[in-house]
Amino acid sequence: MASETKYNTSLGDLQSALTRFKSGQKDYDELVSTREQVFALYRPIFSPEHIPSLTSDEFKSFLYPKNNHHWTSLYRPGLGVASDIDKLRAALAVLLNENRPIRERFPEALRMVTGFGKAIATAILTVAYPDKYGVWNGVSEAALRRLGLWPGGRYEEINTVLLRLSSDLKIDLWTLDGLMWWYRSQRPVNRPPEEIIEGSTFPEGGVDRILVNRYERDPKARNACIDHYGAVCVVCKFDFGVLYGELLRGFIHVHHLQPLASVGPDYRVDPIKDLRPVCPNCHAVLHRREPPYSLDEVRELIDNAGRTALT
Repeated sequence: MASETKYNTSLGDLQSALTRFKSGQKDYDELVSTREQVFALYRPIFSPEHIPSLTSDEFKSFLYPKNNHHWTSLYRPGLGVASDIDKLRAALAVLLNENRPIRERFPEALRMVTGFGKAIATAILTVAYPDKYGVWNGVSEAALRRLGLWPGGRYEEINTVLLRLSSDLKIDLWTLDGLMWWYRSQRPVNRPPEEIIEGSTFPEGGVDRILVNRYERDPKARNACIDHYGAVCVVCKFDFGVLYGELLRGFIHVHHLQPLASVGPDYRVDPIKDLRPVCPNCHAVLHRREPPYSLDEVRELIDNAGRTALT
């Protein structure tokens, strides 16, 4: 357990982050402002009274980011969870039973269905009981570890920390989860901030004659892009560090909004205006056609996949 001194230092870090993660900021508006919309749709679905009649389609619809507006990776492990709806209903009945302590029912519910993990379970708890339970997933765990507040692998202890942070920051647990994602996505800067200033551009290099013309990418421009946007895919929000741990933390592709083949040898790239961090999957989709898809077009593909779960 973190000392009071460490807790207060970390609390100050999050208070500072809240001065930037606020209404009007793109990530805040995407992650936080949809709270009541999501609760209106899914709190009735995940109420104890509805669980005996819960359908597979209702459960699966919640897993898609288009519908939950908050979590991008639930559908990967979660779609198979609904294959035995009777087992899933039984597990959710245990999880949502407020007559039993969370320390007992949480691990019991997770053991009942293969693939029913902490990320899905705590997302449902947060929606069902938004004032009582916070989210434990790879992102929130990484953020707590970075803050020095990680209490260990028991949900009741993790939730105690989340409840205290929520109270001290004067934000609800839904907003705290969004803040944890945003705080975790901010890549540590390895150079003074004034080194990359607004309006800076970098030469993308001359044309090398190596069988074919090749534009040399300047690593300073790439690093400046990641420092600004974070090492998280701007299309699907995938974070290698969350799924694979420290070995892949900070790994990401960088996408040129203007294809290099269309520019001349004197082209200068602005790392903030011209580049975006994307995961390899989204990068491949962006270049699936010529000219490449736009970022919004690939986001729409993902959103459309989410909408099919509701039809």
